Amino acid sequence: HRRWGWFEQGEERERVPSEKGCWTQFYRQLHSAVQGQGPLPVEAADALETTRILDAARLSHERRQVVETKAL
Repeated sequence: HRRWGWFEQGEERERVPSEKGCWTQFYRQLHSAVQGQGPLPVEAADALETTRILDAARLSHERRQVVETKAL
């Protein structure tokens, strides 16, 4: 499985390595937050923005064209 992606802006294209995450830490923080003992590991606004970006990527793939995230 490839550990990189592409960032494209206009005519420029750049290979970008994927960052390694730590899901164990994420779920520990989530557990603490559900128990009322700490903050959520991801802010709701950030999760929503990520969803918007993923939706734009899906639409871009389906339409085979650039999709602006601000239009979603």
